[in-house]
Amino acid sequence: MFVLSACSSPPRGPGPQAASIAASRVHSRESPYRPRLALVEREGDPRRGLALAVYVGTSPVAAAALSLLIEGRILAAGFETAASHSSPSGFIVYALASAPEDVSRFIEVGNRALLAPLTPVEVEQVLSRWRSAPPRLATSPSEAAMAQCSGELVLEPGAETAGSFATLLGPWLATLGSGDAAFAVVGPRDFLDAGADALSELSPWARLGASEGPRFESESVGVGPGQVGQLNLSVALWGAPGAAAVASAERLGEPESTLALRLLAGFPAWQVQRIASNLNRGGACLRIDLQAAGTPPSLAAIAASASDVFDEIEYTLDRIKPGPWVVSKQVLAMEGPHQAAAVAAWQALSGADQGLPAAPRRRFIHYAGPLDSAPAPDLVARALATSKNEGSAEVERARAVEPGQGKFWMLLATPCGTIAEDGATAGTLALALHATALGSTSRSGVTLEPWLNVDAMGILAHSAPATPYESPAGQAERVAETLARALISAGPAPDVISQSREYLLDSLADGPTPSLSLALRQTTANHPSWLEARGTWASLSAISARSAQIERSSFTRGKLRLASLGNHDDAQVDAGERRLLRLLGSVTPGQPQCPLRRPPLAVAGKYRIESSTAPDADAIISVPLPPAPRGLSEEATWTEVLMNRPGGWLHQALLQPGLVSTARARALGGAGAASLVIEIRAVDGKRDEAVAQVRGLLERLRAGAASATDARNARDYLSRREAERQLNPRGRLVDLWNGKRRAPATLESLRALHRLAFEAGREVVVISDPAE
Repeated sequence: MFVLSACSSPPRGPGPQAASIAASRVHSRESPYRPRLALVEREGDPRRGLALAVYVGTSPVAAAALSLLIEGRILAAGFETAASHSSPSGFIVYALASAPEDVSRFIEVGNRALLAPLTPVEVEQVLSRWRSAPPRLATSPSEAAMAQCSGELVLEPGAETAGSFATLLGPWLATLGSGDAAFAVVGPRDFLDAGADALSELSPWARLGASEGPRFESESVGVGPGQVGQLNLSVALWGAPGAAAVASAERLGEPESTLALRLLAGFPAWQVQRIASNLNRGGACLRIDLQAAGTPPSLAAIAASASDVFDEIEYTLDRIKPGPWVVSKQVLAMEGPHQAAAVAAWQALSGADQGLPAAPRRRFIHYAGPLDSAPAPDLVARALATSKNEGSAEVERARAVEPGQGKFWMLLATPCGTIAEDGATAGTLALALHATALGSTSRSGVTLEPWLNVDAMGILAHSAPATPYESPAGQAERVAETLARALISAGPAPDVISQSREYLLDSLADGPTPSLSLALRQTTANHPSWLEARGTWASLSAISARSAQIERSSFTRGKLRLASLGNHDDAQVDAGERRLLRLLGSVTPGQPQCPLRRPPLAVAGKYRIESSTAPDADAIISVPLPPAPRGLSEEATWTEVLMNRPGGWLHQALLQPGLVSTARARALGGAGAASLVIEIRAVDGKRDEAVAQVRGLLERLRAGAASATDARNARDYLSRREAERQLNPRGRLVDLWNGKRRAPATLESLRALHRLAFEAGREVVVISDPAE
């Protein structure tokens, strides 16, 4: 009945000392023929706290009316500080005591107030007070059910009026038994002893009272009017264990809780206004009130938001292990002694301190505000009661289990890669994902790493067990939640984006690369990130923080594929996938498919640029390669290896004759576009000769110059590199994500690539000259 608000951020768990102190200072006594007694040892208050809690299982009207009656009787007995608080299932009358004698007298007066016959004068007094300040009536059954679940006295539409319950007040009083009442005393030891002695001297009751609390046989959902310009959604779950409900309310109410992030990521973007737990017989209730502004939503959007809330509530309830101290500390946290007594009395009455099993869980939803359309009444309950499918159906999944490994791994990436980027936006997704990983890494002991590739871009997450007691499923869920939080949060901060930009720029080159940038643009029809995922120095430098944040949001709403590498069993992977996909399901979906991409037409030719600073290369030759369906072909990789190896093709063509100081070849790109890019730093005056030599080399390779020895050298080198890569779980996870591997290269397929790609006149050549 007493609503325990939980919107602050308390410590996650008590030490043994905190739990021990709470247990020693808050305890209760029970007798089958007398009311229960809660005793709270507490010093320092100038006056002590007293309370009487009464459970009324008849109706909310009965609870409110009896509250007025019992409060009036206690006031008439001389307790001027007495006041009552009513709920749909009972009430509390609390007061202050100055001496131990006040404690004894309060228990005697309260006990007599519950047992004394009703008089006509008292009936009139209750009716008069009711008429002067009647309880509020709900606008709909769903609002009334929500209030009943959270312990707020809001009567159902059409509830009994003062005239109709006048004859019922006596029978209602007669239904109360000893099991329906509990006293509480807050103060030093002599006050507590006075309370215990007074209770033991009470005559045994003839009526034992109700043994169970309220039972919600059905769930309640509905729509009602709201305030202009506001959207209000209340969601409640009945039937949780008391301690778990209190602890879950605290966890869910933390400022950066996963619940808050989920709600802000969807539509409408809800903000949490209040989270409260209410203890009652048969279980506790968790209620969450949300508020938003903006365009009126559809019933489907409301249902989706409610489903997210229920999912997060139940996830938290099922995993939290609070212990009884969480209930006791709610008493100790009350500032006023009479407030502490009120909470202690209701806790004793509800059985929350006994760890009683909870009732079957029931859901309640009430939306107050405008909708995008006026649905038929029979559609309201159906729409709001519909939960979303588990997770997002658009996320493809692949998994493997390697028992005995130390870490659990996940890779979430888009198979669209950089397909949507052009010359102005090249590198935006790489920057967004790098900053997302950088801003969230090591949260909860989980490391996030960006995975940047022209064909696929994403984030890799991994962690060892956090504690010796963490279960495999808990390890997987923690990794999944950290990854999801990074993607559904507001986005990386501008300073984190700046750090990522500097890192990516440094990884591209030591300074601006006008020659390479021009070569990539001309080879790809102005889509340089189709060859280099990080884009170009110029494009990456110009991307704003806002653009990166928007791109991160688009990534989360786009087409995704998930690979999970478990270290225990399939059930562990199930737990991680389920947690990740449910959290991602909170995001309003966007484009479920990759945009169509036409093969780029390279603008072959020779280009000259002038640079006032040292050029990034004296000459760059970019040769378009035929795209391969599964990414960069193995033949292209072989060509890069054979070009760059000591004594290899570039060494023989350029270094051995002394035409260049350095030369390197890179096979760039993926399934949509690919190129062999050769960068040359020539010896003074020999640049043009070096370019001619490279063209001659390409012509010889086109004629079939690659030998069996070349093929064997490339195969052996890449086999060793692949073996080393497979030793790292990252390599196995990437392979799992990619699915089928590339077709293996042979000498024949290598020569076929060279015949097709190295035809004269297809290359893009960029020459850099110093500015005059």
